[in-house]
Amino acid sequence: MALHPIFAELFDSLGWATKPVTPAEYRGWKIRQGRWPEPDWMAEHPDYDASWEGEEDGWVDNGLKAYASTHEALCEEIDIVMDEHPHFRDREKA
Repeated sequence: MALHPIFAELFDSLGWATKPVTPAEYRGWKIRQGRWPEPDWMAEHPDYDASWEGEEDGWVDNGLKAYASTHEALCEEIDIVMDEHPHFRDREKA
C-alpha cells in the first residue's frame, strides 16, 4: 500500500529522523540524531547513569551526556565533558 502523496512528502521532509548517523560513535560515546522536540543531536557515554532521588530532587545523573544542534558541536560538547571527567578517558581506549 502506498502512502498518500501528502504523507509521503511529509515523511521525506523528516527523513533526517530515520537516517543512520555517521559516525555512530565518538570517543566511545553513542551518538543519535534526535527527533522533535528533542535536541538535534544527542550522545551518551557508556557509563552514563541516572537515578530517581525522590519528589524533591527528581532525576539525578552523572553528567555523561551531551546535546547539540550539529554533529560537530556535539563532538565539541563531548570533548568538554570528557575534560571535566578525565577518569572516564580509559574507557575510550578499550
